[in-house]
Amino acid sequence: YPLCALAVSDERPVSTQSTWGLREIIAEEMTCSMSLDLIADPVATECGQIYERESLEKWFASAGSKKTIVDPNTGEQIRKTIIPLPKLRNILRYCEEYSDNINADISALQEADAKRNAPKPGDAR
Repeated sequence: YPLCALAVSDERPVSTQSTWGLREIIAEEMTCSMSLDLIADPVATECGQIYERESLEKWFASAGSKKTIVDPNTGEQIRKTIIPLPKLRNILRYCEEYSDNINADISALQEADAKRNAPKPGDAR
């Protein structure tokens, strides 16, 4: 099977990132390379890689009765353990449902993040 991992990276130039909308970012970062669809039910392996549940289940099934298998993204030996990620699933559902109504882009998110992380009165310097 091809890989189906969450590929979070900063490989896009910053100038490109600031013009991307939330929908485009989610589509790029959360597309399953196995199904080429948006990851709808994200799960993780014990080494922390994120996959679409159905694709990971098929990957595990292809190993038959082996107790360990190679992670399709990292090549690490892992047990056939699926770790549910319900909070990430809920965030993805929210973004999919409301992305047509959210006019947010990376620069706005970065600005909000900077404000949130700015030193507060009384913070140690």
